[in-house]
Amino acid sequence: MLRPTTTYLNLCRFSEFDERDKLELEQHYLSISTYKPYMRMKALWEKPLARKRMRQERVRQTKATKQPTPAQPAKLVVHNAAAGIEYPVPATEFFCVAEIDGHQFKLQ
Repeated sequence: MLRPTTTYLNLCRFSEFDERDKLELEQHYLSISTYKPYMRMKALWEKPLARKRMRQERVRQTKATKQPTPAQPAKLVVHNAAAGIEYPVPATEFFCVAEIDGHQFKLQ
């Protein structure tokens, strides 16, 4: 469908095109009439906020799709072979290392 170049008493108006043209003109006038330093200052907090929201959404999606880790057998790791192992382990040297959300923690 072609848009007529002239209209006769506004009888042949295509509202979809007219609305789109109107919106484009408003956006153009807004872009050339805004104060540029204000737009730069506004972008300093708007863009990082948008990135933060996108990152939060990615984190939510990865947490939702993350598979639980299967149960693993306990293991004994000797860090200093020269010290040797004595049973029972003294209470001052008794600890474990736990991995929680990808971070390792030493628990006593």
